[in-house]
Amino acid sequence: MAPAWALGELANLIKQDELGKECLTLEEYGIVFSAVALEDSTLKSTKAPGIFATLGGRSDSQSEQAADATAATFKCPCSKEGHKWRSGSCAIVEFAITGSSEKEIRDKPNAEKCEAIKRTLQTERWRRLKGHLEKKHGIKITAKPAPSSTKDQASKSAGDSSKKDQGSAEPKFPGSINAALIDPLLMTPTPGQGVYATLDFSRHPLSASTLLDNCGATHLVNSKELLVPGSFTKAAYNECVEAGSSSLPILGRGKRVIKKVLNGAAGPNSEDLTLSDVVVVEGFHVNIVSEARLNKAGVWYCSLDCSLRHGTEGKSVVLKQLKRMYNLVFLEFKPLSTYFEVLPEIPTSIAGILMFPTIERSVRARFRRSRDYLKPRSDSEEVWHARAGHLGPEALQALVKSARNVIIKGTARAKCVHCSTTHATQVISRRSSERKSPRPFFRISWDLFDFPEGYNGAQWLLIIKDEYSGKLFGFILMNKSLVSVFNTIRDFDHWVGKQFNLTICKIRHDNDTSVIAIKGYTEYELWAKEAGIEIELVPTYTHEPNGGAERAGQEAVTKSIKMRVGAGLPKDL
Repeated sequence: MAPAWALGELANLIKQDELGKECLTLEEYGIVFSAVALEDSTLKSTKAPGIFATLGGRSDSQSEQAADATAATFKCPCSKEGHKWRSGSCAIVEFAITGSSEKEIRDKPNAEKCEAIKRTLQTERWRRLKGHLEKKHGIKITAKPAPSSTKDQASKSAGDSSKKDQGSAEPKFPGSINAALIDPLLMTPTPGQGVYATLDFSRHPLSASTLLDNCGATHLVNSKELLVPGSFTKAAYNECVEAGSSSLPILGRGKRVIKKVLNGAAGPNSEDLTLSDVVVVEGFHVNIVSEARLNKAGVWYCSLDCSLRHGTEGKSVVLKQLKRMYNLVFLEFKPLSTYFEVLPEIPTSIAGILMFPTIERSVRARFRRSRDYLKPRSDSEEVWHARAGHLGPEALQALVKSARNVIIKGTARAKCVHCSTTHATQVISRRSSERKSPRPFFRISWDLFDFPEGYNGAQWLLIIKDEYSGKLFGFILMNKSLVSVFNTIRDFDHWVGKQFNLTICKIRHDNDTSVIAIKGYTEYELWAKEAGIEIELVPTYTHEPNGGAERAGQEAVTKSIKMRVGAGLPKDL
């Protein structure tokens, strides 16, 4: 309330406090604030977020906001068109409920018109006006029920009027009907005296309410907090609900229990309503109970008296009397109200405490002169460690002692999460495979070894080892190109299949660039993928996982050198 005045007074209070001048007392602030609030309440309210006051001249409908304040039209139970004065001071309404009026009435309403006005005051829309009039005149407003048969309107001719009874005519089709799912204009609050606060515009005013939907195919909630704890399960990534032309993703499903909402044998509102398979759509504007799902359980909706019933059409019991608001049917109506009733005058008292919103501020410390002593430091070692850029323990201990004469032990690298994470090194597992081959040629490993160029141009030796039997197979290659290596391994796979009627399932080798591409796939990798063979690559710069082929190749190289040296043969043989 009055935020501009509050900010101005706050700035003035800070200025007076800093200069050492005398400020207003709490009683004086209360008197001034009461006057400012009453004056501010007469101004035209706005839609800006904040807190503001009004004395009843506020209107939320767009048509009334656009009109000039002097030409405003107020709705009244006496007519559908309305008039320029408020319904609380309408002389026709006063005459209808009391039979007399202090104001002059040109065309006094007849008895039928008076009963129609009384019946209008019984509706929910005019509930506040009815209470005001009953309190003002000290009477109880009652109305006779509407007649069962309707009559045609009087057709006026030159000087006389007559009425014709319709009797029991057959009902007619209404023709085209225009309807809205949620009409924002219907949710406009009626003008009244009060303080209005803008609380949270991110949520719909009906987000806490539960709606009975005869077109909904499933139950829906806009928050998983409404579900029974432990019943929530995540939905698939492609599940969604259709709302108009939009698709809203489903977060999950669960069970919802609405406590004490149905009538039972123990009395009104004594039974719980349990809903299964309730979808969760975060941020949906309202919670929905599907009428179709309730109908499967034997519960149906009666639109004549707006109720949920159980049983047959001729013999049924009322489970819940629903509430119709904004042309919608609510099982639970919990609007996010932003209106708070206040008294026409804010009382002030010497013994009372007046509280109004202010802005929190940190009190600025007074200027510290150079001759003042420094305050003792109570920072922890972790703070010194982070402040010094994560120095080591010895350097940090010397720095703090020289700068502030504070003795600390310092923080070791292992005790600091950030330091230990930064200096962590990659640790590669060098253990051999724990899953051995169940049969021959289930898993093979191969590796390439270079030799001095021989007389026939051969320079490379391809060693293939069967993990199950440990048998070695050697192949001499002219080079280590993709074509040479790939053809040799593919021919070996065909040989195993023809000779032993077995298939190779896994091939283990290192990250040789001749057969493994840095980007994309080589012909060797595509062949293995099509044949269903799994390629097991060992970690970079690690030979232990492929130790069988590595060791076998090293033995072949060592023995060949021994045999050549013992026979006195040249290197290029």
